[in-house]
Amino acid sequence: MNDKVTFSEKDKLTERQIREIKYYEEYVSLLNVADVSFDPINSLKSRPWNSYWYVYQLAKKYFNNDKNKLLDYGCGYGISSVRFAKIGYEVTGFDISEKSIEIAKKLAKKYCVEDKINFSIQIAEKLNYPPNYFDIAIGFDILHHVDIKSAILECYRVLKKEGIAIFREPVEVPILDYLRNTKLIKYLVPKDTNFTPGRHITQDEKKLLEKDIDLIRNAFDEIKIEKFTLISHLDLFFRKFYGEKSSPLEILDHIIFRIIPISRKFGGDCVFVLKKKLD
Repeated sequence: MNDKVTFSEKDKLTERQIREIKYYEEYVSLLNVADVSFDPINSLKSRPWNSYWYVYQLAKKYFNNDKNKLLDYGCGYGISSVRFAKIGYEVTGFDISEKSIEIAKKLAKKYCVEDKINFSIQIAEKLNYPPNYFDIAIGFDILHHVDIKSAILECYRVLKKEGIAIFREPVEVPILDYLRNTKLIKYLVPKDTNFTPGRHITQDEKKLLEKDIDLIRNAFDEIKIEKFTLISHLDLFFRKFYGEKSSPLEILDHIIFRIIPISRKFGGDCVFVLKKKLD
């Protein structure tokens, strides 16, 4: 496949896509991404209470030498792609930001996996891949930036029969998000466009609503949803105190969700595991 795909006149980018490109071109210019931590895929370490680490755990679970074509769905600057390649996957990553792809290629070369990763500049709603090509697709925080209906149908199209798609996404929780949108909380924690690493916010991103989840559910043949983030919403204020260590609040959420199953309905982040069946 061509690893030099760029946008052409026929792509007819939407205003939202143009804003996303502009935002991420500026955002990645502010970062200094030079290293990749492999802790999330280290077999000696595990954080099932962390939604990101949980996705990597699933990636390891589903890895099969005979079925190893992975699509990194909105790969950003390539950290996840490098990790997937280290697991053993033949990785294809795409992103809307050219600067992100440039960094991703440098990281792949630095960690000697450039021969296992193919990067290109594409939009999630119209992928330049053949049907039934990938064994697995994985995306971190991508669907709430795109047109979900178009993107999820494209994901389904490019997956092989019995292929798996895994997405980690923020979802709206009616009670909690009502409080989050009050004037006081918005004053304390603004929701305006933000370039702060770890808290960056684009103009158009929105948490997934129930209707969005229905679109995902209707597109795929099987769906499993794992919930995360209840009390650990407060990590926004406390993360600086424990750095890269496990969040005590995430661990507490993990315990609460299992002791009190009904509490899962208030989880603010989801990991979707989707399956495409044989016709």
